[in-house]
Amino acid sequence: LLAVGCEGMWGLLVLGTLLVALQHLPSAGGLPIEDTIDAAVQVRNRPHLMILLLGNSLSIAAFNSLGITITKMSSASYRMVLDSTRTLSVWAIGLAFGGETFHWMQVVGFSLLALGTMLYNEAVRLPCSGAYPSLDERREEEAQQQARRAPHTQLEARILDASPTAAVLKFDDLYSPHLSRWTTQMTK
Repeated sequence: LLAVGCEGMWGLLVLGTLLVALQHLPSAGGLPIEDTIDAAVQVRNRPHLMILLLGNSLSIAAFNSLGITITKMSSASYRMVLDSTRTLSVWAIGLAFGGETFHWMQVVGFSLLALGTMLYNEAVRLPCSGAYPSLDERREEEAQQQARRAPHTQLEARILDASPTAAVLKFDDLYSPHLSRWTTQMTK
């Protein structure tokens, strides 16, 4: 939940800054690119827009929370696959309710997106490519991943341990940049 909150606060900060900037930049017609005042008036005049905005915010929060949980429990590859199914779901619902019109190029684009994701995650392999790791290389990579996860697994066990003799958590237990993927990859 901390990661979801940090992601949300970062997004709020960046998009809030962009919103102010876009409010003062004129478009080709002389109107601002983003008219915040007009948007607020529309929400005030049509209360169902506020319900839709709240529903959108809640769905994004749930999606991000579940995405982080999926990444933690399995891998970022599964999260990417689920993200492309979200795109397909939004497109299908838009078609079903008449909010979108069907274009065959959308099918081609989504197929390329899905194929790229599957190739990246090695769910589909191209026989003409020799770029795939051998079984020994895969086992070595899995062992390295387990070694990187070991300190976090020990930390989780300490947090879940309710006995009075449990070790006291230190700041380095919660924030350890020496265990991050970036640092690990940069030191290889």
